[in-house]
Amino acid sequence: MPPSLAQAAARLGLDPVGRMDSGGSDSVCALVRDGDGTRFVLKYLRSATGRVDGHGLGTFRAKERQQRHLARVAPAVAARYLPVLHAEHGPGWSAFLLPYSPYPSLADTGRSAGTADFVRLLDAVVGPLVDEGYAPGGHPPAPDLWQSVYLERLPRRRWILRRHLPADLWRDTVVVNGRRVPTMEPLYRAAGAPRVAALFTGSRLSLPVHGDLNLRNVLADPRPCAAPEFHLIDPRGTVRPWDVVYDLAKMLFTLTLFDDCMRTGYTVHSPAPGEYTLAPAGPSGLRHAVPGFLDLLPRVWEGLAAAGLGDGPWLARLLLAHASHVLAESACRLSDRAAPPATRLNRALGLHLGGLLLMDDLLRRLDGGGPPDAAAHLATTGAA
Repeated sequence: MPPSLAQAAARLGLDPVGRMDSGGSDSVCALVRDGDGTRFVLKYLRSATGRVDGHGLGTFRAKERQQRHLARVAPAVAARYLPVLHAEHGPGWSAFLLPYSPYPSLADTGRSAGTADFVRLLDAVVGPLVDEGYAPGGHPPAPDLWQSVYLERLPRRRWILRRHLPADLWRDTVVVNGRRVPTMEPLYRAAGAPRVAALFTGSRLSLPVHGDLNLRNVLADPRPCAAPEFHLIDPRGTVRPWDVVYDLAKMLFTLTLFDDCMRTGYTVHSPAPGEYTLAPAGPSGLRHAVPGFLDLLPRVWEGLAAAGLGDGPWLARLLLAHASHVLAESACRLSDRAAPPATRLNRALGLHLGGLLLMDDLLRRLDGGGPPDAAAHLATTGAA
């Protein structure tokens, strides 16, 4: 346990029990208890150079501010967060004390539950979050929403990819699983075309309900119940209006690629320069729920439209957001240093190659007109 974390625990009169899984981030989570045996979680992060945007100490500290903001503007959502009971800040580090939740994450539940039960649990989480937080929004969107919120992450984080990924990924094209696709630079230009950005016009933004709603950040009672209790953790650290599609795409990303990436990684081969084969290194734990999750979304779209947040094209936006998340997350896997270097590189390379496949495939489908076939598109990486 880092000395600063042990020091924070001692100041609070708490005894360390053991280290907990931090989900791959640089933060350290420890299970602690007081003199009565009550368990708490102490979460700690130290500042470091070389982290990508959104992963530094400033963002870590802003998470508490977001929860205070939600307590004012969306108290029902705020009540679903594990509250910050105490904060400790030192030179270059911060620690938060949280209650211990007995519930597993949705990702953990999804790996062991039957598909129908798991999809019902997802529905029981998404519905209240829409009703309590996303639907009551209605803020005007940024005119460049697609570019500023989604795409601009790619050039901002390019430096770390250039530093670590193979040089042949910066040519104009690369072959992945037998398919020739543009590399990130030309793909970024194609995705920034006005016809793509126009798909995000007409929608309105919501309250910042979370901002990084991957399924590891939702702890839920897995027992069958019409209204299960669930807890939110680890918000993005923003108080500005937010796009509900961003968070829904993070949930989809957990099901398709992110959880598998973090658990088993990838098998990647390069038989020749500029050619790659990509496959999951182990069986998927969550892809079985992708069709069911997609089936939930029409009711979500109806609820958002009824609340005045626009009428789509929701599915195209969701899939664009999902593809951008895959590409953007590649840099995050290099930035976060909890895993050994070889593991970080494997995760980053797998997500980068998968993201190229997804974004190229989706742009081609959108060129054809009409709503994209989500299942066929996600199957590009074996994710549906």
